Amino acid sequence: MMSLLKYGTGSSLSLELVDETLVARCDAPRGAPLAGIAEAVDRALAEPLEFPALAQAVLPLDKVVLALEPGVPQAATVVERAVRVLLANGVVVQDITLLRTLADVAAGAADPLAGLPGEIGSAIVNKIHDPLSRDSLSYLAASTDGKPIYVNRAIHDADLVVSIGCLRLEESLGYYGIYSSVFPAFSDAASIRRYQSPKAAGAVERKRLAKQANEVSWLLGLTFTIQVLPGPGSEILQVLAGEPAAVFREGSRLCDEAWSFYVPQRANLVVATIEGKAHQTWENVGRALAAAARAVSADGAVAICTELAERPGPALQQVIGADDLDEVLHDIDKHPPSDALPASELVHALRRGKVYLISRLDEDLVEELGVSPVAADQLSKVAGRYDSCIVLTNAHYAMARPHREASEPKPIARSKSRK
Repeated sequence: MMSLLKYGTGSSLSLELVDETLVARCDAPRGAPLAGIAEAVDRALAEPLEFPALAQAVLPLDKVVLALEPGVPQAATVVERAVRVLLANGVVVQDITLLRTLADVAAGAADPLAGLPGEIGSAIVNKIHDPLSRDSLSYLAASTDGKPIYVNRAIHDADLVVSIGCLRLEESLGYYGIYSSVFPAFSDAASIRRYQSPKAAGAVERKRLAKQANEVSWLLGLTFTIQVLPGPGSEILQVLAGEPAAVFREGSRLCDEAWSFYVPQRANLVVATIEGKAHQTWENVGRALAAAARAVSADGAVAICTELAERPGPALQQVIGADDLDEVLHDIDKHPPSDALPASELVHALRRGKVYLISRLDEDLVEELGVSPVAADQLSKVAGRYDSCIVLTNAHYAMARPHREASEPKPIARSKSRK
């Protein structure tokens, strides 16, 4: 059986498998991408879920913050349509603030104000959130566990905050619900580190952190959000807006329909692809590894197909040449850098079995991480070494779950060192 797999920006490979080998091919997502994105945003803003239209939610002279989380597909179109509604209803352009994260800028995301006329785009206050700058933070309250809650000052002082985020499956690595597009995204460094800790990947801790994000949203009085349901690459399937809890309920249902798959059983090899120019990051490699962990067998292997060119961050640097992977996990968990989650997922995958990577990184660097570099035209040969295979496309969004298994992946560890 020959399968054509897309990955990166317009790249593809032919994967040849024996018919009996293929356990499941999960072509994610289900559903067709939107053709008219601007029109879809307009409809969502005019007919939001369980909330008046955005045009009725603002007053002239209101100070409005558009809080844009990293990695939102078609962000420029969403921002442009939202700004037009605000201006048409009396909001002064200088009273609109677009707030972005350092991670969004570092990833090379397109300018979210690019869709606006130059005179409007240049008049909007364009801020990059710095979690280390106390001058840009305001104290909100103490959390239920006694920790101080800080948020960006512009959010704290705004009359209306419109969060703009990307829907994901509940179990997706590093996802804590739609409220996390404000907190911890625009909080202080200590709060962000708690959400980046490897402990945050566990179900119990993830739920606790999601609950805290909800608590902060309540304290801030957040009442309106715009969320996009991602499609393949940079496309989107749906746009939702309205009262956050209502958007979360409907968004979770739509996300599950588009991105969630059930497979008959685990496989000895999971081939996972990451499609789209903006998605070739270690963060998404971590998500793909976490998704593969739910479908791969004990001692099974994972092959990730990317055009990754991003250098490893500080946590991944600790994996390079390490003999004791448990020690690496301990160090990462004790002082979690920004890439702690993908680094911990890589360590878990290496402890379980082989990890293959198609990328644009130097092969020596990939090997120093304990990963096997592979060329696109070699993947069929690699797959031939395994007697069962699951193909999961767009694995940074998708999830494949074996029937009759618990939602959390089983702890699978083959060894504690790479000696």
